Amino acid sequence: MGHLKERKTNPEFNLAKEKLVLPEAENPAFDYLPLTLHNGVAYLAGQLAKVHGVLPNPGRVGQQVDEAEAGRQMELCALQSLSWLKH
Repeated sequence: MGHLKERKTNPEFNLAKEKLVLPEAENPAFDYLPLTLHNGVAYLAGQLAKVHGVLPNPGRVGQQVDEAEAGRQMELCALQSLSWLKH
């Protein structure tokens, strides 16, 4: 029973069910901490949808970037944030 509870509360297990994998935590572009913990609350700095240090397809949604690509980049930002929480 404990194993089942662990799977339900394990974020990586839940991500794997959705065929998502946490990327390696990307280093910030400048000299700052991307994550700060204070009184049990995590504060994340803004995330960029970098892949191996490169920001693919920069631009404004509806102009240089279509909605599907913007959604993919938002997903990358969310996964990057979770990766920093794990880090």
